[in-house]
Amino acid sequence: MDTIIGVKNKIRDFLRKYDEIISPIVRFGCCLAIFICINSMFGYFDLTRKFSFIFLLAVITALLPDGFLVFITGIVIAINCLSCSIELGAAYFVLFIVMYCIYIRFFPEYSYAMFLAMICCVLRVPYVAPIVIGVTAGVGGAIPGAFGIITYYFSKYVADMNKLVASAKQGEKTDVLSGFVSNFVKNKEMMLAAVIIIVVVMVVGLIYKLSFNYSWYVAIGSGVFAAIVSSLFGGLVLSTNAPMVPVLVGSLIGAIAALIVQFCKDIVDYSKTERVQYEDDDYYYYVKAIPKVKTRAEIKSKKAELKKKAKEDAED
Repeated sequence: MDTIIGVKNKIRDFLRKYDEIISPIVRFGCCLAIFICINSMFGYFDLTRKFSFIFLLAVITALLPDGFLVFITGIVIAINCLSCSIELGAAYFVLFIVMYCIYIRFFPEYSYAMFLAMICCVLRVPYVAPIVIGVTAGVGGAIPGAFGIITYYFSKYVADMNKLVASAKQGEKTDVLSGFVSNFVKNKEMMLAAVIIIVVVMVVGLIYKLSFNYSWYVAIGSGVFAAIVSSLFGGLVLSTNAPMVPVLVGSLIGAIAALIVQFCKDIVDYSKTERVQYEDDDYYYYVKAIPKVKTRAEIKSKKAELKKKAKEDAED
């Protein structure tokens, strides 16, 4: 463990040292992955299918705030829907305006939750996302995560309607708008998936912020339990089959991923927890301090530094 923590700390220090170089590269990679994901869901317009085009979009969005990334991805999806039919484009435009306005108003810093949910859906592991989102974004990631689920299911609806529109050109007539209401808005499978991600993210996010010992790990375990319960209860309420195996397997993988994320963020030593109480003219303060786990080399270095400082103070 000491070696693993040492390697993690070295990587962390390296990333901090070269943050100005590494951050844009990582952001570009994430943007490129997002556009490739969108291409796999909405690959109907020739220009947006070209790698050179999505590469350029990734470069541009990597240099812009998250709000622009959401806006540009929405435009790309809308163009692809319009290339299928005007009705599909109009349906997505309405859906996007609603999601974008809610996102900009309430959750502007959690766009990654929406894209993470979309990518997990494309990779056929949608239930990996909720626990990871709960650990990283907290309660604020619940609605953006649900938006990612809705966008994925809309892509499935567009794929089905595109086939019907193609057959309609050969003489059959297709009512896209009525199909939007009956096949998408009333899609119970989508509703159940959205409910699961909202419930799990909120459970994980709320418990994760609590101050009792091992709350981080209890939150992750509670997320797995919440996913199972919400899939069963939601399936009964919505009268649809709960995908128990995908939910269980995905949640367990998500729990492992969340533990890795938490390890990369920080691990603490609960056995050395300290509680401090003090006051000023207006308030009493109760502080709970939990030290982060350090390597033996770091501890020795810190002790040597303290001894050196104490010696210098004594000489003065």
